[in-house]
Order: sequence, then C-alpha cells, then structure tokens
Amino acid sequence: MTKQGLINKIKAKLEEISPFDDSSFLEQDNLVKPITSYIEDALVNSCNQARLIIPLHLFKPKEFENKDIYKTSDLTGYVILPSDFLRLYAFRMMSWKRDVTDAISTQNQQYKLQRNRYTMGKPESPVCVINTNVEFYDSTPPGETKLKRLSKTLEYYSIRKFVLHKIERALYVPLFDETNIEDELSEFYSLCTCIDVLAIMGDEGKKKLMEGELKLLITSNTL
Repeated sequence: MTKQGLINKIKAKLEEISPFDDSSFLEQDNLVKPITSYIEDALVNSCNQARLIIPLHLFKPKEFENKDIYKTSDLTGYVILPSDFLRLYAFRMMSWKRDVTDAISTQNQQYKLQRNRYTMGKPESPVCVINTNVEFYDSTPPGETKLKRLSKTLEYYSIRKFVLHKIERALYVPLFDETNIEDELSEFYSLCTCIDVLAIMGDEGKKKLMEGELKLLITSNTL
C-alpha cells in the first residue's frame, strides 16, 4: 500500500463516523486546516504506536545485521540494536531454553534483579533489557585515541558459566516505513491515526468508538 492509499483509507474511516468538508475540517482561533494535514502530521508517530501493540505474529521481522557481542561478564553481555529498531521480536542465545520476545526497560523493577548473578535471568527463563545509556568504544587503529559514544543496546541475562556467548536468533520489528506499508496492517494503522486525529480535535466520543474498534481488532488477531 502507498502512503496516499493509507491516507485515503484513514479519511474514509473518519468520514464513516463524521462527514466532513476536507477544505475546512477543523476551525479553531480562525485557523482552518484540511484534514489531510492533520493525518500527515500524525501518521508516522501513530503508525509506530500501532506497531508497538499489533500482535507479534502478524509482522514479518527483520534480522539483526550486526550480531557482535560485547561481554560484560562471563555470564552476560549486550548487542548493539539496529538504528531502525522499534520492538523486539525474538532473541535467543545458543544455550537458552526459549526465546525472549518482550524486552524490559531499565526502569522496570526486574532490572535491579539482573545486577545480581543469583537473581538475574537464567537459560531456562532469560531476560533481555533495552538500555539507551551504554557506552562502548569504536574500534580504532593502534596509537589513535579511541572514541566513546552512546548507543541503544540489548543486554542479555544470562548464559551458563564456561559457555560460549553466541546468538542463535535475533529478530526485531523495525520502525514504520512509509515507503513500504504492509497492506495486512493497514487497518491497525488507520485506526490508530484516526484516534490521534480525533484527540487533536478534542472529540472524545468518536475517539472512544475508534478505541473500541481497535481493541476488538487486536483481540480478534491475538493467538
């Protein structure tokens, strides 16, 4: 589906619940702005929010291009996340008993448990953490000053002692790409964008109708 095709779908969905004149959809403080402008303003953020709640099995995931491992101990380490990373799909180290499909943040209470080798995740129940404040050094020629930078990473907890740190599976959901819009996900995209546009308008009644429709769509596609 093209970007314009998705915009047309969103406009049609808004038309179903509230017929409008595209030339003057919202008038506030003598400012008139066409509906297409509001849709375009909200589109990317709305679609990324949709991709955070769409059931994972509906995606065609991408594979990590860079699978270099940075060990932080004999049991733990991290990998650098792709620049277009949005959401974890599946990550598994070779010695793990199962995939991790839902990474936690450093604000999660479970993160404190990962700092202790006795309470951290184990191969039978592994844990992954997205950390946006991890520093690492770029590889540089001998004798030159090493450069330090910040990068979003995925920390893993943990593997068994004396076991090789090696990735078996590393898949993710990328950020929304308006040049490659999946037809099968367009209903999610259109509903989330409609909800955000209606929120801008302050129309809570119609917004709740759309939220109910989105909830039903998610439920009907959940395994």
